[in-house]
Amino acid sequence: MNYFKGIILDTIEITKVFIVERRQRIERRKRQSMMLSYYTRRLIERRKNRLDLQV
Repeated sequence: MNYFKGIILDTIEITKVFIVERRQRIERRKRQSMMLSYYTRRLIERRKNRLDLQV
């Protein structure tokens, strides 16, 4: 019985680690896409400003 208990506890620990890592990866990806959209917005605004200056 103890042997199986150990295996079950190990699997629970491993799945916990996997879930945490996955969540962190998703968060990182979200943050990166947010940063990217922020930078692209800044770029677009700058381009618009330049076009306005040309007119």
